[in-house]
Parts: sequence; structure tokens; C-alpha cells
Amino acid sequence: MKTHLAMLLASLSFDLYAADNVSAYGPYNVDAGKEKCTSDSGTEIRKEQTFEATGDRFFKNFTVSKISGWAPKKAYREIFDVAEKEIDVESRDGYKVKVKVPYRYSVRAHADCGSGYGPVLRGETISIECEVNAQIVKYSND
Repeated sequence: MKTHLAMLLASLSFDLYAADNVSAYGPYNVDAGKEKCTSDSGTEIRKEQTFEATGDRFFKNFTVSKISGWAPKKAYREIFDVAEKEIDVESRDGYKVKVKVPYRYSVRAHADCGSGYGPVLRGETISIECEVNAQIVKYSND
């Protein structure tokens, strides 16, 4: 039973990620810009952007990498929301299985001066820029 299940999953993986159904997605830039620290309550910059695979496509290997950024408190990037949809997959042997795949990611780039007059008096500037890359997979034969 376990061997049969392993063979089924291996078959599904191969069909789901067939090379002719996978293409590059990106790079896309998410740049929150630059801002001078002007307030003791903590100047912040942030940009949020959503990336969606439409129709009969989903994402594989979605990554967000930091290009540049600096802040006295913190400068970071993150994926803060992932939406999945359920698709029907059929193996070469005719087995049908429902699989959840990611089709939408929301990305945030954020930098923060922190509170206090130190960053203001030093004339510090915050910035954050990141890059999104992925592969997009077509799962139907339409």
C-alpha cells in the first residue's frame, strides 16, 4: 500500500511540474523608497504588493530577496499572506487527487527609524528594496 501511494505521488509530482508547463515569473521589484528620519515617534516606510497567478496557473518556488535597505531599528521584507486553491490532478495511471497549490502571495517591504531623537539628530535615512522571483506552473491542458 505504501509503495503504491509513493508511486502515485511520484507520478503526480512529475505530471504537475512537467517542464513544458513551467515558466519564469519575475524578477519584480518592490521598492518602498527612501525617507529621512524626521520624527521622534519613528518614521516608517512600507510598501505592500500582491502577486497573483491567474486562470489555470499557480506559483512554485516563490522567493523574496532583499536588494538593499537600511534602518536604525529594522529593514525587512516578508511574505505576509498566501492564498491557495484546490486543483484536480490526475496521474498517468488515472488516479485523481485534489491538491492545494499557492496562487497568490502578498509581499511587504518595511523600514523603521525607531523612536527617539537619535536618528533624527544624526540625519539618518531609511530605505528598503526587494525582488520577487518565482516559477509559474500551468496545470491544465486547455
